[in-house]
Amino acid sequence: MKKINNKFLTILSILFIIIGISIITINLINSKEDIIYDYNILKNSNSEVYLLENNFYDNKILNKDDNYDYYASKSIDKIKINFDYKFNSNKKSNIKYKYNIKSQIVSNIDNEDNLIWNKTFTLKDNTEYNIKSNNFDITDEIYIDYNYYNSYVDEFEKTYNIKTNSILKIYLNVSFINEYIDKTYNDYIEIDIPLSNKLTSITDNYEKSIINNITNSKDKNYIIYIIGSSFIILSAIFINIVIFNKNKLNKNNKILKLKLKEYNEIIINVTSKPNTDKLNYIFVKSIDDLINIAVVNNTNIICYESTKKKNFYVIINDYVYIFSILI
Repeated sequence: MKKINNKFLTILSILFIIIGISIITINLINSKEDIIYDYNILKNSNSEVYLLENNFYDNKILNKDDNYDYYASKSIDKIKINFDYKFNSNKKSNIKYKYNIKSQIVSNIDNEDNLIWNKTFTLKDNTEYNIKSNNFDITDEIYIDYNYYNSYVDEFEKTYNIKTNSILKIYLNVSFINEYIDKTYNDYIEIDIPLSNKLTSITDNYEKSIINNITNSKDKNYIIYIIGSSFIILSAIFINIVIFNKNKLNKNNKILKLKLKEYNEIIINVTSKPNTDKLNYIFVKSIDDLINIAVVNNTNIICYESTKKKNFYVIINDYVYIFSILI
């Protein structure tokens, strides 16, 4: 019977572990996030440096194609900055967006990042739009009076007799929202221009490309996880029971072999089952009990082996004492 139980429990444990893993896997797939809205942003800027009258530069306007990394600060008249901000998405929506352009002087202690002064200027007030579309494009330009900002810093340094590390930051500030983006998205394009130096440069300080998406987050069904895990735990319990039964059976078989070897002279092995139909059956719990009965009654033990069990018999008058063990 134990052998049948072990086989049944083994099949059941395999079945349970397959069911458990399948339940958890299906729940993971079903709880996967779906992308319901995706969008990308492309940002770009170009600058042109307008020069004062001089005998050194061939062109009065310098741009990126001229490949200058630095400019002589005293040669600059004004700087033109072109902004280009593109928003694209996969679905039409009611987009509310606005932008402004601001400049800011940021002054730190020379060669350090400790702020000692800053001042913000509004170059273009908020411009707002409401559209139904899957994209929008902001293109604008602004002229920067470089000497105005430079003199502002010079005056600050002369007034307080300090040397600063100052930068002029030009911002295109953008914000937008729609029915998919439930919180206002704030973004910018930043251009940095050093001030109060003999040489200056124009540096882009922003991320050129942004890709985002909005997902429909599905809640994980933790009850399903518990059910799936329960099947796996039950499978582990069944496997442990099978292992325990097998170990116990092996241990009993070892003990039996030792006993049979010890009392080999009273054991008779037969190839056919003894005819016990007319006898009274008494089943004993252990081989020790059966050996004691045989020894006390000065009789033999008959051993018959079938395909599944090994049976031991002691026949005394009208009674047959039987002990069986699985093979």
